[in-house]
Amino acid sequence: MRRISDVSIRSRLTCLVATLFIFTSSSALSDEWKAVWGDLHSHTSLSDGAGTPSQAFEYAARHCQYLALTEHNHLIDESKLDTLLKESEEEYDDFIPVFGQEFSVLSKGNHLNVFNIRELIPKKMNSDYRALYSEWLPNYQKKHPNDIILCQFNHPANLSKDYGISSFGTIENYEDDWSRFVADADRWVRLIAVVNGPGTHTKGQHDFHADISKDVKTWFFYLDKGMHLSPTCNHDTHVESWGDLTTARTGVWLNAAYSRENLLKALKAGRCFATEDKNLSVWFSVNGMPMGTQLRDMGTADLKVKVRINDEDEPDSNYRVEIYRDIVGDGDLAEKIWDSNAKCGQELTTTIKHQRGVLESLLVHVEQTDECDDVDDAWTAPVYIGGVNAKTASEDEDKNVQSAPTDYEFVGSIKSKVYHYPSCKSVKAIKPENLQQYPSAPEGKTLHKGCPVE
Repeated sequence: MRRISDVSIRSRLTCLVATLFIFTSSSALSDEWKAVWGDLHSHTSLSDGAGTPSQAFEYAARHCQYLALTEHNHLIDESKLDTLLKESEEEYDDFIPVFGQEFSVLSKGNHLNVFNIRELIPKKMNSDYRALYSEWLPNYQKKHPNDIILCQFNHPANLSKDYGISSFGTIENYEDDWSRFVADADRWVRLIAVVNGPGTHTKGQHDFHADISKDVKTWFFYLDKGMHLSPTCNHDTHVESWGDLTTARTGVWLNAAYSRENLLKALKAGRCFATEDKNLSVWFSVNGMPMGTQLRDMGTADLKVKVRINDEDEPDSNYRVEIYRDIVGDGDLAEKIWDSNAKCGQELTTTIKHQRGVLESLLVHVEQTDECDDVDDAWTAPVYIGGVNAKTASEDEDKNVQSAPTDYEFVGSIKSKVYHYPSCKSVKAIKPENLQQYPSAPEGKTLHKGCPVE
């Protein structure tokens, strides 16, 4: 095993401060779940960066716990991809190498990171996102059924035209068909960068704080369209400073052995948060289920929300904790519905009312202010409530097909005006991404003839 001398397991010091209001011990939480921090977007000289993959991983292992090298698919060939894959198989203490490709060409923007694939995405496919989502990735998954594949929206440029929703030149893509776009893309794309860069700055850590409001707004926009996206912080490194170009990191919660497989599972399940502080951790759960979980609609009910914050090297920082809610499909972006001050180590609790039949997501924003009044922002992945594909997922679950809910009067297809009872056998023939659920049948819908008379 290759060992990096100055890499050690992060200590888990508990901040001993008085809580502002209730708090119960969370030792069970800290025993079960551990946070790791890293970067999901970087390059080497294999494409348009510096250094070699081996240099990048060895350097990053001294500064974070995982690094993804994501070379541009149109700038590498099979030989360079083989080099990346070979170097990614080296073993390190407490550090995980991740490999991927950045899809689309430099002049086009709206790039997409595709992680954990061992074949070169064809250059001729660039900008054809529909072909990637609906053909190439499904075919690759069929050939590699046990591989964990996921994608990340990189540095968004245009609020409503990125990542294939609009045509590009002669490539039609989805031509603003959001229903089809979400049905195809949501299977693969589970991450979105809310912080990116400054990838070409000089070597050495920069305390870089960009105005991320535009990228957060883009994230909210896609959540409202029905995507299940977790926020990330990436450096987009092109210089010899992998993993420490800025203090920003993507934190990932794990409750299993630290391996590339479990890291990718956690990312695909949405167990992550974006932070401008390199070791700030934010825990967020709803009804005991962690960020990224898709919960079935439980009817009108009070949701129990918990938020816990830790920063081992800044125990005296102050925090402003905000909970945001998005009602999916209403055309409005997520809005703040609750806030509170907090201290390091404190776990906050509150209850939020959920209405039966409402498809929504809840997420947390944390603003950290240290003794010098420097501010770092952190955003958590959402918890999603309602929806036909919703589930209470364990860390090991990675299923795209979910059964129709049984607690709704009707289910139906977005491509049909016919309604079904959830028990109707015909529901099983409808693709899960096309299913919708309804408390009652809207005007213009008819009941499927195969449903029993009730």
